[in-house]
Amino acid sequence: MSQTYLLCNRLEPQEDGKKTRMLRHLVENADYRRAITTLFFGRIPPSGGALNASMLSLECANKLSLQWRYSPSLTGEIHLPGFVDFHLQRNGDQPAYTFAYGVNEVVTITFAQLGRAVHRGAIYFKKSLGSREGETLALIASVDSLLYVTVVLAAVKAGYAPFMISPRNSPAAVTSMLTKIGCTHILRQSNSALDQILLDSIQSKTLTFHELPTLERLYGPDRLGLAHDFVPFSSHVERSPDHIGFVIHSSGSTGFPKPVPQKFLTILHWMSFLDVSGLKDPAINLCGAMGLPGFHAFGVNFQLLYPLALSKPTSLFPPTSYDFRTGEDMFSVF
Repeated sequence: MSQTYLLCNRLEPQEDGKKTRMLRHLVENADYRRAITTLFFGRIPPSGGALNASMLSLECANKLSLQWRYSPSLTGEIHLPGFVDFHLQRNGDQPAYTFAYGVNEVVTITFAQLGRAVHRGAIYFKKSLGSREGETLALIASVDSLLYVTVVLAAVKAGYAPFMISPRNSPAAVTSMLTKIGCTHILRQSNSALDQILLDSIQSKTLTFHELPTLERLYGPDRLGLAHDFVPFSSHVERSPDHIGFVIHSSGSTGFPKPVPQKFLTILHWMSFLDVSGLKDPAINLCGAMGLPGFHAFGVNFQLLYPLALSKPTSLFPPTSYDFRTGEDMFSVF
C-alpha cells in the first residue's frame, strides 16, 4: 500500500477519478512501469510495454525526481572491476552512496568519487602487496560500510580476490577457513581493539597482515579539490567469467563456516537478479542498506552490487572514522 500511496499521491488534485482508478489498479497489481506511464499519459499502455525514458518530458522527469543515468550491460561484456570504470566515465555526477549526519545534513558520494577512491585503493594494494594477481586477501575488519565496499572493490580492481570474513567468527573458525582456501594475507585495521583480539588469536608464521587504507586516503583528495590530480590504476590483467571475483562464507550453523568463492559470472547473475527483481522500477530511487553487514550476502547485494548494477544510490550509516563535512580523520583525535 505504501507504493500505492506514493504513486497515487503524485496525481494533481484536479485529476479525474478514472485516471486515479486506473493507476490504483495497476499499482495494487505491482505493475509499476505501466502505472508510471498511466500517470503521465492518462492511459494504460499495452501489457509488457516498458517505460521508455525518452518518452518522458523534462517536466515529467522532474516530477519523478529522476535524472538520466546510463545503465551498464549485465550480459558479460564487463565484469565487476569494469562496472566501477563504467560509472566513473558515464555516471560520474550521479549519486552512488548517501548518508546523513543529521536531519538536514546529507552527504552524497558520486560514482566519480567512488571510482577514483577505488583506483587509489588499487594502487595502494599493489604497492603494499606487490604482484599477486588472483591471490585471496582475507578482510577481517569492523569498519565503516563505505570503507568496506570501497576496499573490496579496490582489491578486486587490483587483481586480488577479497575474502569477506565476519569478525564474529571464532579464531578456530577463521583459521579453518583460511587453511581451506589457502589464504595467507589478511587486511586489518589495527586501531580496532575488538578485531585485534581475534587477529592476535590467529597469529601464525604463515600469515601476513596488511593495514587497510583509510577513508581520508581514499576520498580525502576529492574533498580537498585534488580530483584533477587523479591517477588511474593501470592493469593489463584479463578477467574471464571463470576467475574468482570475491569470496564469502557460509553461516557455520552446522559446523565451521566454509569459504564460498564467487566467480565473476556468478556475480553477474547476482547483479542480473537485482535488475529483474523490480528494484529497477523508476519509482524506487534509493536503497536503504545501512543495517546490513558487508560480509553477508545481503550486504554484498545491496551495499556493493546494487549501485553498480542499477545506477542508483544506496543509503549507508555515516562513517565514524572520517567526517566528510570537515575532512577530519576521527581516529586522529583520540
